[in-house]
Amino acid sequence: MTIISPDPGPEANGPYACFTMGPFDLSLVGILARASVALARAKIPIFVISTYRYDHLLVPLDRQDEAVQALIEEGFERED
Repeated sequence: MTIISPDPGPEANGPYACFTMGPFDLSLVGILARASVALARAKIPIFVISTYRYDHLLVPLDRQDEAVQALIEEGFERED
């Protein structure tokens, strides 16, 4: 079980940057896999939260810029 909590207990990791991807048409497949592979190649750990039409990728805050670059290189577009 994973618990997301603001409590910085002794086993806590973070802080994280959150990238939200979506909304997606439910007929699309492989988007999260593509993003995960790009970040894995860059050796950036992720924590993923998926909902019905959105995926949220949490990456270590100090690796945020690297994650953005890895996703852009994979063909993802950035929206602010």
